[in-house]
Amino acid sequence: MVPKLENAPNRIRELRRKHGLTLQDVADRVGCKANEVSRFETGARELSIGWARRIARAFGTDIASLLNDEDNFDRLDEQERAVIDAMRTASSRDRIAVQRVAESLTSYTAENDDEPRRSA
Repeated sequence: MVPKLENAPNRIRELRRKHGLTLQDVADRVGCKANEVSRFETGARELSIGWARRIARAFGTDIASLLNDEDNFDRLDEQERAVIDAMRTASSRDRIAVQRVAESLTSYTAENDDEPRRSA
């Protein structure tokens, strides 16, 4: 039995509901069975690139639209994109330094979550 996921591994269910489609509607468009679409939605079945293309076409969108925010570079805000772009172009030494700073900020924030935040 596949464990129930708290968060869907993709946005298929969200898009299906947004378009007012049933599992069977999507299955008919994709060329599979409704239970297969359900398994993609829940993560019980891994979504390959081929299936992602077929499902994206069924919604009239691109594969990136099926991805959750944390997996989709296009859905990042400007600050997040700037950090990622800087990391990609930085030297390996600078990348390590930035990673260490990010890790230290993350652990500091976690330790002090109950304290009020001050704006800069």
